[in-house]
Amino acid sequence: MTVAALPSTVSYVEDGATTAFAVPFRFKAAEDLVVERVADGAVIVLRLGVDYRVVGGETDAGGTLTRTEASAGATLRVRRRTARAQEMVYTPDDRFPAKSHEGALDRLMLIAQELDAATGELDARALLVPEGEIGGTLPPAAARAGRALVGMPGGGFTTATLGDGDDPTLRSDLAAADGATRVGFAPQAPGTAPRSVQAKLRERVSISDFKRPAEPDYAPALARALATNKEVFFPAGDYPVATGPDWAAIKAAHGVEIPVVQLSGEGRGRSRILFTGAGTFLKGGRTVTPAGYAQSLVADGLSLIGTGVRGNSLALKYGEFTTSANNSFAGCDSATERFDAGVNLGPARVAGFLQRALNLLNAGALSAGSWRP
Repeated sequence: MTVAALPSTVSYVEDGATTAFAVPFRFKAAEDLVVERVADGAVIVLRLGVDYRVVGGETDAGGTLTRTEASAGATLRVRRRTARAQEMVYTPDDRFPAKSHEGALDRLMLIAQELDAATGELDARALLVPEGEIGGTLPPAAARAGRALVGMPGGGFTTATLGDGDDPTLRSDLAAADGATRVGFAPQAPGTAPRSVQAKLRERVSISDFKRPAEPDYAPALARALATNKEVFFPAGDYPVATGPDWAAIKAAHGVEIPVVQLSGEGRGRSRILFTGAGTFLKGGRTVTPAGYAQSLVADGLSLIGTGVRGNSLALKYGEFTTSANNSFAGCDSATERFDAGVNLGPARVAGFLQRALNLLNAGALSAGSWRP
């Protein structure tokens, strides 16, 4: 008897009503069938005589599998795995056992079909190296545990560390408030000690990182930012400030003096500090300042705008920018009242002073600017 070239597996989607399922291929015995229910990636092996029974199978027409009870929500998978046994016995001088011999050949053909199916499934599911290459041997389980598998140029494999071994939480770790401390920054200069990305980003601070939603303006945020003793950056936008910094309060709260006040932005007309109060907003000098100690003022890429009578200016009544040597107002729309003692203005636009008075005393450099009352 010949054996037809038929698949050795079949699957059905359970509908909760059907109990009889065709097995459309030959099998030598009911025990040669492996019956499984597959649901959500989980596989449950059913038991012959308990969960199902089987009839037929002697021919290529196959047989019928009957479930003990109908079920739904899974895939019923039936595959043949013929027992790997050589049961044929040839007795010397007996007649040739043609029927039994053919049955043994049938068994071998069924096994060959099953191996073909298994090999085809292996090709579809396994990681394979290209033809002409030799696959390497994996390191032992102890060497692989908690480590990444890395391919080597010769085709073999090695392992690499995954850090602290807690990499399943890497995404949440990086998304945390201190996530930037976990990312390295390599300085350009050779031999320099590496730093974290957070350390690099905090070389200067942004005013936006200090503003609290309930605060009416940016004066408290500016005080907290200045207390870091770093350059304070203003992204493009308007920043109303009703009062100047209270230097005594900053020192009392943070224990620091601010000898250099550095303010920077994205450019004149883009980053605008709007002083809406009265009195002095910022004042620098080598001797007496509102802070009680010498302060230098540096403003770059900002518009410093007050509420003076001539519009975008800082009139003496509302604000005063009295500077000293080494103070810089570069690239700003600096509406100031007085520049003296080695001020660097370049490029700057100074306009709209109260009483149309502009004092430039011992100015160090005046370049690429426009000056008008």
